[in-house]
Amino acid sequence: MVHWCQRLEPAWEAFAEEIEALDAGRDGAPYAVDVASVDCVANEALCHAEQIRAFPTIRLYKAGKQYGQNYKEDRTVKALVSYMKAHVSAAERMKDWHPARVARMTDSDEHPGCMVSGYVMVHRVPGNFHVEARSSQHDLNPTITNLSHTVNHYSVGSPLAKDVKRKVARLFPEYRAEAPLDGKTFATHEYHSAVHHYAKIVSTHFQVGGLLSVKDVVGYQMLAQSQVMHYGVDDVPEARFAYDLSPMAVVVSSKSRRWYDFVTSCCAIIGGTFTVVGLIDGALHKLLKANKQL
Repeated sequence: MVHWCQRLEPAWEAFAEEIEALDAGRDGAPYAVDVASVDCVANEALCHAEQIRAFPTIRLYKAGKQYGQNYKEDRTVKALVSYMKAHVSAAERMKDWHPARVARMTDSDEHPGCMVSGYVMVHRVPGNFHVEARSSQHDLNPTITNLSHTVNHYSVGSPLAKDVKRKVARLFPEYRAEAPLDGKTFATHEYHSAVHHYAKIVSTHFQVGGLLSVKDVVGYQMLAQSQVMHYGVDDVPEARFAYDLSPMAVVVSSKSRRWYDFVTSCCAIIGGTFTVVGLIDGALHKLLKANKQL
């Protein structure tokens, strides 16, 4: 938990000495900036209230409130000093600004997250892959890692071409479960929890084409379920995607009718028409004959 904090400590102490030795500018007044560090192990309640999600977190406070967003630049003494000078100068310039503009410039609201994209080559056996929070410059606190996520697209196999999709839609209108998780958001509101997804996948072969050639197109139907799983206090939650490819496959094809089937159907229609007309004619003849006798 303290690996990256220990690496930052020498630079942080040197940065504090640099700030203490600096003058604010023309009037020779010292920087009204205090450099401090907080041990989140000894001050767990404070770090929890300030939503410290990773260690070390570097941020600027003014009048007891966070000023701007977390520092994300290089962790060298030179970079830290430049950052502090820029913010002190900006604070002086913003004294005459409109309050709404100052609020936009000093907004501390952040929406930490990342975009994950790509593909994974897998065997036709059950398996899973998972996404968890890691950082090359932070030690994460597993007790408050939030794995809320939105699935923009999750499918199996190569996407079907547009013309093939149109043919498949005509051939098999029920084929709509290619990516059932797309566009859905899965939020977790409790610590030590994350959403796991389970997908049952069935390969579907579509035999599409014209009169001269038939093309075998492979698609995948997916049935997905999601549920919230709970972790121990020392475990890092992870968004898990488990999949199970069925050993069975569905084959969808269309067959044209033989010419004699068409002729038989025409004869059946004509014969049925004559039969109905004959029944109607017989019924009318009996009714008219009965009226004449009366």
